[in-house]
Amino acid sequence: MSKKRLTYEEPVPVSRPAITRILSSGTPDEIENALVAIALHEEDFEFALATVLKCAASSEEAIRGTAILCLGHLARIHGRLPDQPVIELVRQALRDTSEYVRGQAENAVDDIELFVPTVGRRIRGN
Repeated sequence: MSKKRLTYEEPVPVSRPAITRILSSGTPDEIENALVAIALHEEDFEFALATVLKCAASSEEAIRGTAILCLGHLARIHGRLPDQPVIELVRQALRDTSEYVRGQAENAVDDIELFVPTVGRRIRGN
C-alpha cells in the first residue's frame, strides 16, 4: 500500500451552506479540509465547536483524527474549550486503535495545554 503524499495547502474559509453540503456528502478529504477551514476561520466558536465535535465521532479515522486536531486549533484561536466533552473525547483519541488519530490527539493536547491549560492538565490527568 502506498502512502499518501502530504502537501500543505493554505485553508480557505468555507461558507456554512458549503460546510453543510460537504459534511453530508463530501469525501473524507473534503470533510477534513472543511474541518480545518472551520477551525481556523469560523468566528462563531459555538458553531465551529459543534461541527468539530460531531466529526470527532466519525467512523472514518482520517475525519476523526482531523476533528480531534481541530480542537487544538480552536483552543489556540479562541483561548477556550469546554471541559466536557473535550476531555473525554481527547482521552479516547489518545487510546484510539488508529495511530493517525493518536498522533493527532497528541498534537491537539500540546495546543490545548498551552492555550487552555486547565483543560489540558485534566486531559493528561495532572
